[in-house]
Amino acid sequence: MERSISVELDLPPALLLALGRAARGAGLRPSDYVAAVLAAAIDRAGLRPLGAADIVRQATMAAADWLDLQGRLRRAGFVLRRNGAGDLMLHDWPLNRPVLPLADLGLSFAALTLQFRAPFPGESFAGPAPPTARRHAA
Repeated sequence: MERSISVELDLPPALLLALGRAARGAGLRPSDYVAAVLAAAIDRAGLRPLGAADIVRQATMAAADWLDLQGRLRRAGFVLRRNGAGDLMLHDWPLNRPVLPLADLGLSFAALTLQFRAPFPGESFAGPAPPTARRHAA
């Protein structure tokens, strides 16, 4: 499900009534009807909303470091996390659900580490710390 942001529109009463009739006729809520009409108009104009891939690529190019990248992604509704295998995953924010591996967008963990000249926050250049082994007294 795509994240929505509430907006306020000032519409003349006649247009508001027409919107209600059109939405009912389409079997949609007025807000969903407006979103569909706007999406169709934007598509016809040759414009398209930025998808996750575009947002991540733009944020990656503009970011000065990992924290800047995370801030840019969070403002767009995403965040980076490491999975159990150590790969970077794009998650939605704030629900923190995995969306896709960053590698699927052509962005590698190694390339970003070199670009930002730093390990992913919370890690050393050696990588994630291994779990400590327990010693049992004999």
